[in-house]
Amino acid sequence: MRAKQTREQLEAALGFDAPTSSISNGSACSDSKGSFSNSLWTNTPVIGEIPYRLTITVELGLLALSVSLVVGIPVGVYAAVKHDTIGEYILRKFSLLELAIPSSCQSVPI
Repeated sequence: MRAKQTREQLEAALGFDAPTSSISNGSACSDSKGSFSNSLWTNTPVIGEIPYRLTITVELGLLALSVSLVVGIPVGVYAAVKHDTIGEYILRKFSLLELAIPSSCQSVPI
């Protein structure tokens, strides 16, 4: 019974309890115009969270780019200079293995 009440409260908060014709003119259109509502978790305006989260996203992207350049360029140069050696074969197999494993699995410690 409590789960049904919680579901109904969540549907009302998201606007899913309204008829279909009014849903299409509701939150999706207002979000595309930039008038965001409150967060369901913190109950604070979402527009205030965007600059903070965007900063973290850009920082993480630049960090990933720098790590890939610092690792990728020396490995590529080594593979080009030492072509058909055992070291180049090991690096090639390791890089193919890293490409084959999904990134979500690489971040999980074993």
